[in-house]
Amino acid sequence: MQLNGETQLFPIIGDPIAQVRSPQFLSEILARRGVNALVPPLQVKPADLDATVAVLRSIQNVRGMVVTIPHKVSCLTHCDQVSERAAFVGSVNIIRKTAAGQWVGDGVTAGGLCSPLRL
Repeated sequence: MQLNGETQLFPIIGDPIAQVRSPQFLSEILARRGVNALVPPLQVKPADLDATVAVLRSIQNVRGMVVTIPHKVSCLTHCDQVSERAAFVGSVNIIRKTAAGQWVGDGVTAGGLCSPLRL
């Protein structure tokens, strides 16, 4: 793994965050695939969400974020676009930044949870 000025960041935000194991796991997967990126955990209180998202949007090497409890519903309003799935569910857990700087939200958990229920 590299850590330099070209390292892409995909923070995971939540409150609490200490119990979340995915930052380590996802960072290791990215490193094994040769991607110069990290998934740092950020504990963000609900009262600080708007300010935090504004700062993350302004940082050029933040390429997106993973969203966990309690911010999944609140982060929907911070997206410039959302997938049909996220709009239907009313929340996002993944936000990616496009080349034009727009934030696109999706809810990837819902599809995985609901797919076994399809008849």
